[in-house]
Formats: sequence, C-alpha cells, structure tokens
Amino acid sequence: MQYSAYDARDLQYKSVFGALAQDQPAQLRICLPRELHCTGAYLSFRADGSDQRCLLPMKWGGMRGESHEWWEFTWSLKEPGLYWYTFAYDAGGQLRPITRGQRGRGML
Repeated sequence: MQYSAYDARDLQYKSVFGALAQDQPAQLRICLPRELHCTGAYLSFRADGSDQRCLLPMKWGGMRGESHEWWEFTWSLKEPGLYWYTFAYDAGGQLRPITRGQRGRGML
C-alpha cells in the first residue's frame, strides 16, 4: 500500500513550520486508514548527533471522513537544537514504521 500518512508541508499535519522557539508548542498529526485497525501511534524523535531515541505515544484525534483517523501529539522542547522525528503505529500488536517519502511525506 502506498499511502501518505503525513505531509510536513501541510498545516493539517504540522502546526508550525521551521524552527521552534524554546517551550513553543507544536502539534504533529498523522492520518491512518481505518482498515489498518490501528490501536496506537507513536512519535519517535532524537536530538541531532545523538543515538538515543524517544518513543512517545500519540493520542487519537478523531475521524477524517468515514475511512481515516487522526493521531496527534503536541510537544514543546526544553532544550534548543536540531531534532529528527518519525512516526510508527501499532496494528495487530506489531509496531510498524511510517517511512520517509519524498517532499516531507511519511509513507505506509
């Protein structure tokens, strides 16, 4: 299945573009097909230059039409710096990655 679950250039998915000020909140959202039977979604991030990755649960954010659902996470960072992030979802007890696509998209 080729499906874009995230678009970094669309305000529906990312509330702030560019650098965040320290403690500035930003919301990240992914949209998943209901047919995946997703039971959880996660934001995974790490600071640039670090191998330590944090996995944080996202909350269910409601329906998008009849066939898709939103998962969202609002965060603010205490330490300034460059951070890298990806997403994953739980379907059938198995954690599955949302992979990097072209032009800031997250693909299933």
